[in-house]
Amino acid sequence: KTLLLQVPLYDEMPDEFETWVSAVSEAVEKLRPEEEAASAQGLQGETLKSGWLKARPARGGENWTDHFFVLTPQCVYQLENESSTIPQETYGISPTCSVFETNLKPHAFELVTAHAVMHVQAPNDAETSQWIHALRAAVASSHADDDDQLLRAAIERAEQDTFYEVTFRDKKPLGVVLERSGEWAIVKLSNFEETRVSIGSALHSVNGESVVLKPYMETIRMLTGWKPPLTLGFRKAPERRGWLTKQARARRAKIKNWRPRYFVLQEGRLSYYDHDGADAELKGEVQLMGSAVSLVSYAEAGQYFCFRLVSGITSLVMQGLTVDDMMDWASTLHHAIAVANGGAYLLDMARKVAEEEEEARQKELERQRIEEEARRAEEEAKRREEEAEAARKAAEEEAARLRAEAAAAAEEEERQRLAAELAAAEEAGRP
Repeated sequence: KTLLLQVPLYDEMPDEFETWVSAVSEAVEKLRPEEEAASAQGLQGETLKSGWLKARPARGGENWTDHFFVLTPQCVYQLENESSTIPQETYGISPTCSVFETNLKPHAFELVTAHAVMHVQAPNDAETSQWIHALRAAVASSHADDDDQLLRAAIERAEQDTFYEVTFRDKKPLGVVLERSGEWAIVKLSNFEETRVSIGSALHSVNGESVVLKPYMETIRMLTGWKPPLTLGFRKAPERRGWLTKQARARRAKIKNWRPRYFVLQEGRLSYYDHDGADAELKGEVQLMGSAVSLVSYAEAGQYFCFRLVSGITSLVMQGLTVDDMMDWASTLHHAIAVANGGAYLLDMARKVAEEEEEARQKELERQRIEEEARRAEEEAKRREEEAEAARKAAEEEAARLRAEAAAAAEEEERQRLAAELAAAEEAGRP
């Protein structure tokens, strides 16, 4: 839940504003250990996989140490050993998570969450594959938190997405290179001038058929041996640009410095420059595939309106001008990362739409069935009514025939009687 507070006459009472913000931030931070302690009372949920892995230290370095890991549908727990019940670290599983192999160590892979990145090393290729498969399955089966304010803002961004179609009318190489992200096909390379397909876009449909919920290999099979015309639908990667303040550290001291940087979000990556001119120097760039974003508290950053982007061993902390600026940037990044990572919460949205469409289709089929049954019942009633009417007419005709026959018989009998009487009279009148 969100509580909005306003200090009256802020221009005249800026110190009062700072006092309130500081006090609330301190109160939240005091609660945080209790929340973490409550969540660490023990391992919760069914164990999907467990085993020993080497973990990279939180502050980096080459001294990776052995820990016992347990994967449940909700979390990955890092334990000191197999008999431990209190986790050393807990990594929450949600649709915004992503899992990738890395080159930090042989058999190494990472789980990227909104708050931290878990870097681990398995003993061999087989274990690496098993862990990656189990983690991706857990992520795919997870559900978004409806109370997440950043997620709600990102969903609103999703409703503003740009969709476009490109039709290839000649049988020749498409000029587009796709790469797999989850079960989505993302445009890795493309000559926009020739293809009109922008890098970072997610393939959305093939010849009008949605591929959002299809397995990646099924989508590729739809493209194999294609015949013109081929119409591909895409979801464009979200874009944004503007000034932010970026946190940096002095080289020889653990001092946090803040420097203004001009950020550009496009084509599935976040770049930042020393200024916004044509001759701006690129200071850094982060690919959004395998990234995650989260809001950062004042107690952690020492500044207000901050958010963090994590990707591999890279972590960027940025500061907006206002809370709205922070939410705009963080939610746009959140949504752009969802597209780059193969859907995330967008898959839940697509499933809900598909379920609603299927429910509507089933209702329409049921309506048609009821109407058909009513039509057949009406036709049957009409047929029975016609049969009853035909039977009534037949009965009336039969009754009329019988009456006619009876009348004819009576008439014949009367005629014969009169003839007999006449004959008897004639016989009596003879001499």
